[in-house]
Amino acid sequence: MRIGIDARKIRDFGIGQYIMALLTHLPECNDHDTFVIFHYSDDTSLIPAHAGRFELVTDASPKYSPQELIFLPLKMARQRLDLFHAPHYTLPPIRPCKGIVTIHDVTHLRFPEYLRHLAMYYYAKGMMWAAAKSAKAILTVSECSKQDIIRYLGVPPEKIEVIHNGLTPISPTQKRRDDLAAQFGIRQPYLLYLGNFLPHKNAATLIQAFSVLKQRDTDFPYQLVLAGKHDRLREQLLEQIQQAQLERDVILTGFVEPEWATALYHHAEMFVYPSKYEGFGLQALEAMACDVPVIIAEAGALPEVAGDAALRFDPNSAEQLAERILELASTPILRETLIQRGRQQIQKFSWREMARKTAAAYRRVLE
Repeated sequence: MRIGIDARKIRDFGIGQYIMALLTHLPECNDHDTFVIFHYSDDTSLIPAHAGRFELVTDASPKYSPQELIFLPLKMARQRLDLFHAPHYTLPPIRPCKGIVTIHDVTHLRFPEYLRHLAMYYYAKGMMWAAAKSAKAILTVSECSKQDIIRYLGVPPEKIEVIHNGLTPISPTQKRRDDLAAQFGIRQPYLLYLGNFLPHKNAATLIQAFSVLKQRDTDFPYQLVLAGKHDRLREQLLEQIQQAQLERDVILTGFVEPEWATALYHHAEMFVYPSKYEGFGLQALEAMACDVPVIIAEAGALPEVAGDAALRFDPNSAEQLAERILELASTPILRETLIQRGRQQIQKFSWREMARKTAAAYRRVLE
């Protein structure tokens, strides 16, 4: 059989990692089909080499455009595909072969206010609905996302299969605490959040909880490091930090390169994930992989992914989050317990297992 895979988003942050892992491990799990990889011409070097198993097809259609709905199906027909896998919700609904789509989450439908134009919301909603209806099977990354797909797109549960993401091994960092001080101004032990700063990420509650702890004890011996791109909300975050008089204690790093992100994980005292909604929540696992204890919001897919290896709090309660931080900071045996549980929890998430289950989904659709 000939199976097409859309790899045009291989450079994207989250979905790109998913695509790269799928292309890396899929030939190990399927020894008889040919995979036709659709990609941008500049991305050829990023496609893993699997001699005789991959055929590369360049496509110039912009992402989220009418062109991809026309030219991809034409190329599917030319390549005589039996199945096409869209690893994002942009599966062309009219095509010459069966289709599988991966819908990672429904953030655009839950939070349409984040989109720049109303037209973008209707495009996302229309494409997700069309993909869900035309696909023979829908893959998603958590039970939380499955329930959202059912709710927002009206898909029968039996059409959706949950296949968890994997965790890419994280190498030990060569950077020292002195390097973090020079790069970011971190001069004390620190609590870490790493991610973006859209409103549902709930950074405001984390800052408020940190302020509560500082008000109770002005010598609370920690800084708060908020790492990630924050262009859209920078002024709001700075205003909250200034109002709480935390300018010396809260650090906004801006975008961090991967090697610095790894260093921030490794040297953190704890990782706090205050988000009110996640379709998966990879950062919780990344922190666990660096032997960092984790605190998560009781929301979205975070409890599903973190299991019993993290403390939990109500994402609407800064007071409860402050209590969890203080509990972890003052209880060494709890810290060690969470680290040990984290080491066990991350064993449940394998990119190879994701590829194996995806290959099995291909076989079921092609039968």
